[in-house]
Amino acid sequence: MNRQAGFTLIELSQAGFTLIELSIVLAIVGLLVGGGLMAAGPLFEKARLQQTLQNMDQVESAVVLYAIRHERLPCPADGSLRNTQSGYGQEQFSATGACAVSDTRSVLPWVTLGLHEGLSSDGWGRRFAYSAAPALTKADRPLRRQGLSYPGGPDALKVMSPASPSVEITPTDDRAAYVLISHGHDGEFGWTKAGSRMSPTASHPYHEANGNGLQPGFFLQGPENDSKGAARFQDLVRWRTAGFIIQSCGPGACGNP
Repeated sequence: MNRQAGFTLIELSQAGFTLIELSIVLAIVGLLVGGGLMAAGPLFEKARLQQTLQNMDQVESAVVLYAIRHERLPCPADGSLRNTQSGYGQEQFSATGACAVSDTRSVLPWVTLGLHEGLSSDGWGRRFAYSAAPALTKADRPLRRQGLSYPGGPDALKVMSPASPSVEITPTDDRAAYVLISHGHDGEFGWTKAGSRMSPTASHPYHEANGNGLQPGFFLQGPENDSKGAARFQDLVRWRTAGFIIQSCGPGACGNP
């Protein structure tokens, strides 16, 4: 063989990896990368959960601040609207002055609340669902204390226990003024930023109740149970009573002495 023309096969094998050795190295790298991604998965989910809880904290503060200033709750926005459409991110009213969006399209009115759009969604990128007691959204400043009584009562929103579906967590005379919901990592019934709704797959009945506003009310869940699974209930739910909001107004405001 002409030594000036190149290397022999023996010299090539001695100079670096053989094809078999290279295949083994690539396989090992693939296993390491795959294992790293699998290990990082729970960390990503935890980060999304923490982001959701932080966003919910800021949203709740904004809702209470709005109620203090206006002595009413904002109506929901329409989750099906896109950023080129009128009313995007804003509360919607009917011709009679009532909330125009009170069905499955109800999402947080972040523009009305003065929030950045990033706070209108959970850590998975879906809009927060938002419902308010109709009597507390009227323009005549209904969120006021009357003597020792607070508005709301039996006409406000029910919050139910997932452990006992027939058991109401909120007392009849002090039900929820508003309910704020993240539909969790699977996002069933949640609205995307593009104005489309996530279709349910193997939906839990409580998912459906929170997503469609079905009776008897909204079902409460906590972050410690937000885990994967086709039939798991993963919604994260926050709510406040009218009494809590009015007390947050401080002395001399919202009808407080």
